[in-house]
Amino acid sequence: MVVFNRCRPAGCEGKFKSDTDGAAPVGVRSAVRQSAYRVVLFDQRGSGQSKPLASAPNADLRTNTTGHLIAETLRELHRVERWTILGISWGTTLALATHKRTHAGSARWC
Repeated sequence: MVVFNRCRPAGCEGKFKSDTDGAAPVGVRSAVRQSAYRVVLFDQRGSGQSKPLASAPNADLRTNTTGHLIAETLRELHRVERWTILGISWGTTLALATHKRTHAGSARWC
């Protein structure tokens, strides 16, 4: 399983923005052999297709905290011992600052 951590609080642009059907963005499809990996798109809270968007006029993210994230639950649910995390730009920064620090043995970094 490859978890692609993308976007920034202002949203996704260009080849890393997903299609409306939730398919992997062109940038991911060209970087990951989808016949060998299940690709999970992981939007940080307030970006991409997560709700509410940080840029929304009346967005209140005070209750949308780290405790509400499901990354580790997702890994356990799919029985993935170690997943591969692919981050682009802010997604890389976010992944390194959080998951690697708290769950270092459960991921490969690329």
